[in-house]
Amino acid sequence: MEMKVLEKCPPRGIADLEKQIDMRQALSKPTKKLRMTVTRIDPTDAIYPFVLRKYLGYQAPECIFALGDLDILQQKTLALFCSVKCPGDLILQTYDLAREFRDAGIVVISGFHSPMEKECLSLLLKGKQPVIWCPAKRLTANRLPREYAAPISDGRLLMVSPFGERIKRARQDIARFRNEFVAALADQVFVAYAAPGGKTESFCEKVLGWGKSLLTFNSPANATLIASGVQPYTGINALGSKRG
Repeated sequence: MEMKVLEKCPPRGIADLEKQIDMRQALSKPTKKLRMTVTRIDPTDAIYPFVLRKYLGYQAPECIFALGDLDILQQKTLALFCSVKCPGDLILQTYDLAREFRDAGIVVISGFHSPMEKECLSLLLKGKQPVIWCPAKRLTANRLPREYAAPISDGRLLMVSPFGERIKRARQDIARFRNEFVAALADQVFVAYAAPGGKTESFCEKVLGWGKSLLTFNSPANATLIASGVQPYTGINALGSKRG
């Protein structure tokens, strides 16, 4: 498009041409771009989240890896989870919830692994608020899709992982630990749906044992969760304002 503009409006002289080039370069420069490099964070580093040791104990990772703006780790976060299979009415409610969190500027952290979680990631990245994504594998800055590379570079998406070079793809045991890692980092946890007798339900029992704030939709489909002590979600104003 820039070449078409130059063809329609040819410069009158060398000075005019240089002025147009300088203007195009200035417009193309981002106001703030982060380097796409993976950072290792050790327990001796001030930014290492102490809550990992609080909730995970001896299983707390010896180091974690991050790609993006590390300052996002200092913000209050809400973890989002959903079973792979989810009832239709709760799918619609989860879409609305993701939009509500996005518009309210809430920083959501998740593995964004299940189909519903992936849909939420797409919705959240359309906002201006930060998002934290914790994949169940090592981090790499190479070959990131543009829909993720751009928000990372802009300082809106932070990727965090407790896994090093050896974990190149997600496994069931790796995903389980990743979910516990995410919940430990978060100030509050929201589970849209947990299939009865499934892995997500067992995960909820562990989070409840930590004494961490755990929320879910007030739906008959989540009756088992609510009976176990998970709190029904009553609206965004009911979310705590303090760090967990």
